[in-house]
Amino acid sequence: MTARSRYVTYSTQKETEIERNFTSQIDENFYVALKELISNGIIHERNVGDMISHTIDVLKKKDEIKYLLRLDENDTKAELIVPTDEEFGDYKLVFNNASERKYPNQGIYYYTTSKKNPSSWLVLIKHNPIKKAMRVKLGSLDDEESFIARIWKATKLASQLSQDSKFVRKNVEDLDQQACGNNRIRSKCAFDIFVHLGKLEICGQKGLSKIYNLKQITSISKDPADEKV
Repeated sequence: MTARSRYVTYSTQKETEIERNFTSQIDENFYVALKELISNGIIHERNVGDMISHTIDVLKKKDEIKYLLRLDENDTKAELIVPTDEEFGDYKLVFNNASERKYPNQGIYYYTTSKKNPSSWLVLIKHNPIKKAMRVKLGSLDDEESFIARIWKATKLASQLSQDSKFVRKNVEDLDQQACGNNRIRSKCAFDIFVHLGKLEICGQKGLSKIYNLKQITSISKDPADEKV
């Protein structure tokens, strides 16, 4: 749809047209993806008589589209180089994703929490199955002196300082460089965790940087860091 739009808009006129014109093979994932794009406001669906049409405004949604097109499936590589039981130690895997650096030096980030303290985060980073994983200890949001709690505090401040409440990770790093780390790895890990927990959402792309804003949450357990702004 974006290729046909010439960066203006593109619309389908029939419910089945989006299936016939834009896909060579339909499976259940197609409908899940379509529903998610509609719910996120990237594709607009409306009734036209007895038909359903789909419209995309590429110029308006170009940042979100660029971000989606940069996403890759990393499940295969993640399984091949998963850390050993010894490397995991007293931590258990919660989720994983890939670094923003592309092949051949792309690494997989394995986000783990302590078996004794589920609020304490440790990230293991591996580039191949032979070398041991790099360990990035973030600590717990319950500990206001931990790296992750300090980064969260700076994140909320960056949102407050922004005119539209949107920000990039560099804005947060400028507020607490020591917590984020000079190599930006700690801030990347913390942001991935915040998104996973539903504290942040990605709302666009600016160049190679993702744009974030705070997400309203009601079901996450009490976070002492939220009271320290």
